[in-house]
Amino acid sequence: MAPFKLGVVLQSLRLGVRPGIEKVKELGLDGFQTYVTGGELAPENMGRSARREFRKFVADRGLVISALCVELGGYTDPATVDNKIERTMRM
Repeated sequence: MAPFKLGVVLQSLRLGVRPGIEKVKELGLDGFQTYVTGGELAPENMGRSARREFRKFVADRGLVISALCVELGGYTDPATVDNKIERTMRM
């Protein structure tokens, strides 16, 4: 059986995105999970080239993005559900 890999929720480090990733590497972890519902990593704030550069930044440190947090809360309101589903798919 392969050993478990260890990671952290990036925002729990409270350092910002890139400094947090540097800390993940410094701590000897394998990767991280990150929120993409707002801020620097939200799809509306990252074009295709920025996403490519970010993935390279992570890979150059030997890390993996283990998960993306995309929860927007409440998918039951007919007035907002279509927008939330579309936004979730972009993330």
